[in-house]
Amino acid sequence: MERFITNCRVIDCTGNSMKPYQATVVIKDGKIQNIDKSEELKAGPDSVVTDLSGGFILPGLWDVHCHPGGMIPDPNRDGEFETEAEVTLRAVRNTSAALYKGVTALRAVAEANYIDVALRETFAGNHP
Repeated sequence: MERFITNCRVIDCTGNSMKPYQATVVIKDGKIQNIDKSEELKAGPDSVVTDLSGGFILPGLWDVHCHPGGMIPDPNRDGEFETEAEVTLRAVRNTSAALYKGVTALRAVAEANYIDVALRETFAGNHP
């Protein structure tokens, strides 16, 4: 399926200027195929067209220092009495929430019991 996101301002972060520009983003099979600055729409009859009404598109955000299983702040030190399963479930919830908010890459640093590694492998499809 081909999707066209039209009437949008793109911030692509690839050049020296961070100034947004008007474009149409073409997505095929879940991947960006083209960012077309022309005003000509080349959608076919089976294409899905979404008009952003001048909204913005920007690259996914990165969090380069996170603890997905952490409970921050934890003023009552409740985390000290949790099971590994509880911490793991919170890590899943926290990483899913980050993805929903626009964070497309996380760099987890030192989760206990390799929970961060298990999450990475699970999301990559390397676990049954």
